[in-house]
Amino acid sequence: MIVFPKAMRSGDKAAFCAMLRFVLRELGVRRVFASRGPSAISSHQSTVLPRFDICLSGCKRIRYLVDGEMREVYLKPGEVHYAPPYSGKFPRWDEIHEMSGIVIYQNYIRVTYVSHEDASERELPEANIYCHTARRPSPEVRSALHLLDCLNGNDMLQEAMPQMVSVILQLILNALETDGEGESTKRQLTWRQIYSHLEEHFAEDVTRESLARHFQLSPGYVSQLFQSEAHESLVSCIRRLRLEFACKLLTHGNETIAAVAEKCGYHSVNSFLENFRMIYGTSPARYRKEAQTEAR
Repeated sequence: MIVFPKAMRSGDKAAFCAMLRFVLRELGVRRVFASRGPSAISSHQSTVLPRFDICLSGCKRIRYLVDGEMREVYLKPGEVHYAPPYSGKFPRWDEIHEMSGIVIYQNYIRVTYVSHEDASERELPEANIYCHTARRPSPEVRSALHLLDCLNGNDMLQEAMPQMVSVILQLILNALETDGEGESTKRQLTWRQIYSHLEEHFAEDVTRESLARHFQLSPGYVSQLFQSEAHESLVSCIRRLRLEFACKLLTHGNETIAAVAEKCGYHSVNSFLENFRMIYGTSPARYRKEAQTEAR
């Protein structure tokens, strides 16, 4: 059963608001499954940002990690999978379903819609129907996410997770409903698409030219966007994202420095060491020792 046939178009906030109201008022958040705990995973296999997958119709299969143990769930309408930052989530595309994905970025929230109508097509479909909030996530959204992570870490309190997810979805709906018209220019929306792409693919060999091809822009315009919107170069942006991911792996894992470097997209350990020391003023090994000591 397809709930939203041809009703969803990118940027149509009214349609996405209707979809979220459908989840909250018609389906209800019935159950929440959640990844938990950092694991020995590559950036390709991890979700770098807080992410929700909501089944709207049909059946959505997801494999995910809980404290290093692989689990599997077939989401039914109204059921949600939550992936905290840097956790393991492996969606499968062998069931007919509709779903919404919500990603909490630093400067905005992205809500997507996917209609997967061919169970024989098992590759990840392109999530090209989406909208963004014009504003950055509110303090209330951040606080609710923090509380959700606390519930996720306590087996005794996990039954409260559906209510907390409902609160987060209501806050996101409120943000979409109150977004000012015209607050985001086409240039800003293009930048958001590029940056969200980088946040998910920073470990790959991303270049100005590859971004230009992917988004059908000129290389020169891509460079202008980095200068005007990010105030840093593409090289600096990728280095920052890679090293932030490295810090997370070093703080919560025990992999070798070479393995960390590879998962962050570095082909040379020496290059990783040089970049890490340049930004953080210390070696990855010392950073790990101090971070893990402080966390105890």
